[in-house]
Amino acid sequence: MKNKPIVPRLDFTRPPKIDFLKQLTTPTGILQHTKYGIPHRSFGYSLDDNARALLAMVQAYKLFKKKEYLSLARIYLSFIIHAKEEGGFFRNFQTFDHRFLPHVSQDSFGETMWALAETFRNKIEPALSNTAWELFSESEKTITKIKSPRAVAYLIIALYHALKSDPGNISFRQRLVKLTKFLLGLYEKNQDGSWNWFESVLTYANHILPAALFYSYRVLGEKKILEVAKRSLAFLEKETHADEGIPSPIGSYGWYTKGGEKAGFDQQPVEAAYAVIANVAAAQATKNKRYYRSALEWFAWFHGNNIKKVNLYDKKTGGCFDGIGKFGPNLNQGAESVACYLLAYLELANLASKKKH
Repeated sequence: MKNKPIVPRLDFTRPPKIDFLKQLTTPTGILQHTKYGIPHRSFGYSLDDNARALLAMVQAYKLFKKKEYLSLARIYLSFIIHAKEEGGFFRNFQTFDHRFLPHVSQDSFGETMWALAETFRNKIEPALSNTAWELFSESEKTITKIKSPRAVAYLIIALYHALKSDPGNISFRQRLVKLTKFLLGLYEKNQDGSWNWFESVLTYANHILPAALFYSYRVLGEKKILEVAKRSLAFLEKETHADEGIPSPIGSYGWYTKGGEKAGFDQQPVEAAYAVIANVAAAQATKNKRYYRSALEWFAWFHGNNIKKVNLYDKKTGGCFDGIGKFGPNLNQGAESVACYLLAYLELANLASKKKH
């Protein structure tokens, strides 16, 4: 018997549960990993986890105005302040005893700039927005050094929000144009009619690439940007669904190289979260409601709409398992997983909020 897509009835007008997020958060920031559901201090902190957590709490406070969201946002932004280097990058890892390791990541830089841009755009508190604006402005020049496709995608989304805050900023617009051309160039180089993608392999956080182009199109309005965004998303959706129509992200245990075998496991929450973001972005750019349905089906991946029919979300704590392996869920519950669940939830909560008004 074939599986049927499961889309649970969820009330996105309710504030998200953040008990587990708080359990992972120290006065320094959010810890990276857990041993099952217990914080694992040995792995310390990472920049991208704190950036995602900041983004989630800024979005949550904007929608639901709960003071605990604001308090957590301050902690995560404080971590980012401490991580910043003089040259514009941010250090990526800090040990539990507060020693930064000599490592930077372009992808983490892009995610951090995205979180900073939304923080200053939403202006939920002067101290937060002013700090985020200063950090973003000081690191803007570093954008020219970025060549990672996913980092470029995060930066496109960051610049979209920056331009919403400062529409006349010529520098922001010029950088958006250049980064968009970079992604379009990758697409032209790698697509061949049947493989409509930016690289010769599908790996991690794939949906953020077409998502970024939908954001760019909403600013620049160029038909080619929209066409590539739609074609690449359609290709990715085809490659990330099982035969029964169930969302099935590319597995991190092998990925999927063009002409090779597609890895079915381990599927990670970041894939489902960014699929929600991409489909909502597509719906907003095209006004086509089918993308909203896709976003809901991807969110339902967390709630059993997956090839193992397992629930990855813990209703009691607000935690989220780290993914789906060959033999079932990964029972660890790290910062990336819980933050990605929250980002997906808040994307749909934002839509629900707009429908009410």
